[in-house]
Amino acid sequence: MPRGHMDSRGASSVVGILLLVAVTVVLGAVVATFTLDIGSESTNDTPKVGWEYEYNDGDIQATHDSGDEVTGDALSVQGSCAVGSLSSTDTVSSGDTITIGDGTCDPTGENIKIIWNDPVSDNSAILGEFEN
Repeated sequence: MPRGHMDSRGASSVVGILLLVAVTVVLGAVVATFTLDIGSESTNDTPKVGWEYEYNDGDIQATHDSGDEVTGDALSVQGSCAVGSLSSTDTVSSGDTITIGDGTCDPTGENIKIIWNDPVSDNSAILGEFEN
């Protein structure tokens, strides 16, 4: 056999192996991306907030004691004293107080929850609970 013909057969084998390895690596990366959800933009941006509660005359005063600032319109309340959404575009930060109830609130034996509703997604989280 001519010398040039044998060299090209050996090169074809090496090129084939390199292509097979490359395809395997790319396929593995694609599977890993979907399986592990790498590169997704979903991050856990749930604010961390500490609250101090005081019950007076049919209202619960919830004071932002520590943690992240939150927008008032992202907060809602669940329970018998719930006033629904705390409609405010102002940020609630450390030292700020929100009033829960309408003056007739009696939270005896009930949990009142302050809920954060993510404005970007349908996610929500309990930021605080008043237990009486």
